[in-house]
Amino acid sequence: MTTPDEARQHNIDLPKPGEEPVFLTHPLLDHLLEAAIALGAELWVERDRRRIVETLLEQKGLLTRAEIEAYVPSDDEQLARQEAKQQLVSRTLGKLRKWARVSLPLDNAGGWPRPARRLRADENLPAA
Repeated sequence: MTTPDEARQHNIDLPKPGEEPVFLTHPLLDHLLEAAIALGAELWVERDRRRIVETLLEQKGLLTRAEIEAYVPSDDEQLARQEAKQQLVSRTLGKLRKWARVSLPLDNAGGWPRPARRLRADENLPAA
């Protein structure tokens, strides 16, 4: 941990009490990196669990991977999947949404977040 004296000696600005530290050149970059790490962790956990379940199902002769690929969910299942997708977006990109003060509504087609509006090249995000 850097002490205030060490920070002054090396010309480092420490965050004030209650402020979040910024490690990269801009807070948004910190939040993007955090989102990327969260997405990577989510992806690994899901893939690992899916591989285990698929292997066990095939070993027991209950289901093949081809049957899994051909599955079509019901309308109720589709709604539940949309809710789960929204929760994933909130967990992984929630910090960005809070910082940028914009909502990340899901589009109806692909389920990916869409910006509330685009920033002009000469425009900065609002201060947190």
